[in-house]
Amino acid sequence: MKPAPALHRSRLLWLALPGLLFLLWAWLNALTNFSSIGITLGDHILDISDEGRSLHLQAITYAPGHWTAPGFYYDHYTLPARALPAEAQPLFPQALHHAHRISSGHVFHSLRIAWWLIILLYLALLLATLLWWQRRKTRLITHAPAPPSEQGEPI
Repeated sequence: MKPAPALHRSRLLWLALPGLLFLLWAWLNALTNFSSIGITLGDHILDISDEGRSLHLQAITYAPGHWTAPGFYYDHYTLPARALPAEAQPLFPQALHHAHRISSGHVFHSLRIAWWLIILLYLALLLATLLWWQRRKTRLITHAPAPPSEQGEPI
């Protein structure tokens, strides 16, 4: 019986590390930079932006009769030092915040997800997948049929 391959030899682990490094960079970079990407679809706008220590997802539905041309947009700039003082942006903000409002017939839905929660969920999903994969490989190895004998059967 062969032992299961070591965890550090898992391709999944090495493929997931760049994603984890990106999330950590985004979390630490969000204090000094603002980025936003979105799409307009007629009377709807879908927007994703990093604001402070959280990721902000927003969907806007315009009032009837208000229509914009379809398209994509991207915005990125460095925030001035006085715009977000460090004490106003805690490292671990509220995990989730949902808001819904109507203004002049426009409907705004927004969801803020803290970067620390995104990273925690990413790590939990990665760990669960790695443990499941290791368990699966171990079970396949232990239940594999024995190799045929080298000498063969007598005639």
